[in-house]
Amino acid sequence: MLTKHEILSSLLNTTFARQSSPSGTRSITASFEGDTLTLKYQSIVHFAGEYAVRGQMTRIVEEAVAVLTDKISELKSSYKEITGDTLKLKEVFSDDDVEILPGAIHAPRKTAYYRRQHRLKLQD
Repeated sequence: MLTKHEILSSLLNTTFARQSSPSGTRSITASFEGDTLTLKYQSIVHFAGEYAVRGQMTRIVEEAVAVLTDKISELKSSYKEITGDTLKLKEVFSDDDVEILPGAIHAPRKTAYYRRQHRLKLQD
């Protein structure tokens, strides 16, 4: 019989790009550390200009949270389908960051990596 970690690992395996976006601009990866599941979202974003970063961040954050929430719901649903048990997760930590990539000095458009990390505790 497979353990909870083995089942979740197989459901979260994105080796063959099952979870990447069709345009290839975002991804979700997962890892375990004990009973803590870490989901990492990464996306390439484009800002209209230096002063547009703050204005566009709300939409970018909302999109990331929605994608991660959908992933967690999909994971819970698949887990229940396979095992018949309910998967209980408690959010322990959530954080994000933006890394502006170097570009032409006078180019108004800015490209960046947006990253969000969710840590969830597996509960019995």
